[in-house]
Amino acid sequence: MIQDFYKENFGTTASQATLTHLKRELMHTIWELILNNKFMEAYEHGIMIECPDGVSWQFYPWFFSYSTDYLEKWVFNDMFYVPFI
Repeated sequence: MIQDFYKENFGTTASQATLTHLKRELMHTIWELILNNKFMEAYEHGIMIECPDGVSWQFYPWFFSYSTDYLEKWVFNDMFYVPFI
């Protein structure tokens, strides 16, 4: 999608470095939209929500992120890298 948009607007395909930069800028803009003042207020002070049982609870939004170094999932065995299961 990004490559198509770039080609339509600039008449040539984007280099890998340009695509990397554009994807990074896109992610930063998305995070900026998500982390607006209203969300930050809820993140810092919580949101009071009345649950179906009638009890009010204070909830705090959070993001779960999973990242790993894939080299840790591989074991060197003689001349081959074998997945560590």
